[in-house]
Amino acid sequence: MQALQDFLNQSLSGVLVLGARESVLVGKISTGINLLVLSFIILSGFIKGDLHNWKLMEQDYTLNTSESGDIYNLGPLGSGGFVPFDYDGILHGAALCFYLFVGFDDIVTKCNWVIVCPIRGLGCPWA
Repeated sequence: MQALQDFLNQSLSGVLVLGARESVLVGKISTGINLLVLSFIILSGFIKGDLHNWKLMEQDYTLNTSESGDIYNLGPLGSGGFVPFDYDGILHGAALCFYLFVGFDDIVTKCNWVIVCPIRGLGCPWA
């Protein structure tokens, strides 16, 4: 995996050395590939998707786990339907993701300040 990362870094650096037009062209090609992959995923979802999966009930969960013989714990189940844990569950998940991101960003910022200026980064009042 490290060899692939090194190869990609060197090839992108080589494109930047060639000039701005070439790097813009590579950016456009990368964006085009991303849009093609996204279109493929959306199209295959419409073709292979099943609307029954949006209306799963507790019986569907228990039937699925009993047939597999797996002891996987599903945790507390919702009431089924499109939003089984109601909008409180959506807000709880969104808040959890947001505050995790803000927390990790704050930790990284503090670490960078400690490296650049240890007195200021540690939050000493006399700095």
